[in-house]
Amino acid sequence: MGRFALGLKELIRRRPEATLGAVALDRAARIAVLVGKNDYAERYQKLAEEVKDDILKNGWNEKLQSFVMCYGSEQLDAANLVMLHYGFLDRRDPRMINTVQQTYKQL
Repeated sequence: MGRFALGLKELIRRRPEATLGAVALDRAARIAVLVGKNDYAERYQKLAEEVKDDILKNGWNEKLQSFVMCYGSEQLDAANLVMLHYGFLDRRDPRMINTVQQTYKQL
């Protein structure tokens, strides 16, 4: 993978908007397939999966039972509700259900 992709990955992982970055990479992969750029599609999809895995591992706060504003934080963020809208996680996923409930309760 080129330096641009690695730089993009690091940028996305360090920002609270990481979810949107993962979604954007997933959509870029889909578009690349449509325009016949399969090599780009594979790279973007792999990167999207890495970012998503990182979010699922580090963006979840076990104590709060919710996704939080940024890694290591104990602050909730209503922006995490876009995970539902963009299909980041299934609406029946217990982590998503808890995040919605905690967000409404705390914010």
